[in-house]
Amino acid sequence: MSVAPTLPPIQYVLPGGVACVAHQTGATMMRITKGWITTDEGLLTELREDRPKIPWISREAREEAIASIAGDEFISETDRADLLAWVRATPF
Repeated sequence: MSVAPTLPPIQYVLPGGVACVAHQTGATMMRITKGWITTDEGLLTELREDRPKIPWISREAREEAIASIAGDEFISETDRADLLAWVRATPF
């Protein structure tokens, strides 16, 4: 899916890293960045509540999140392993 060239690709990114992204056929909720993982729309909340995975806007955004999670000293080892598996299994 390509972002429509005449529309702003992102209007507002929520603290959990998601945004409604406009494209040629409408709009889709997508994950733009790792964001705050414990907010209502955050990755850790998504994982713990087994919510449908919000797709990443790009492979690059997903890879940046993986690197950030892997190096985040404030995430427990258990949560880190779970988050890394969750993010790697989420489409872009």
